[in-house]
Amino acid sequence: MNKTIVFFKKLFYNLLVVLIVLTSCQEKAMVLPAEVATVENPAISPSGKYTLVIESNKTSDLPYQQFKILDQEQNVLYTSSEQFDIRHTTYFLWGADDRVWVYSGDIGTFFWENEPDTKEWQQHVYARSDVPAPSYLKEQRPRLHQR
Repeated sequence: MNKTIVFFKKLFYNLLVVLIVLTSCQEKAMVLPAEVATVENPAISPSGKYTLVIESNKTSDLPYQQFKILDQEQNVLYTSSEQFDIRHTTYFLWGADDRVWVYSGDIGTFFWENEPDTKEWQQHVYARSDVPAPSYLKEQRPRLHQR
């Protein structure tokens, strides 16, 4: 009977540790700012003109995410040709001047902006630009987004 009590005590403590770990993981999955888009939650641009939609493809051998930019009537204005591997931390969000930002732990930080002359979305590499990163990226990855 003593062995049974010891067994259940160990089981209880192990379950308690698992519960604490799961609870702390849920706390890290905090509510994201409105400018951050996920598969479950599209994000509206600062001007209200555009919606950033994230799509996930889990049917291939290498699951990935892509984004689309929609206008107010839900017409697709741009679909990213880039495929962001879901195994790496990736953030999709709006920044100032209706720029779409993507941080990929795999390949770096990029932004897209609608060129006024051509009305086309152009990709830029953050590291080669002088455009400051959105505050969310500065908070999440401060060493990589210092301006």
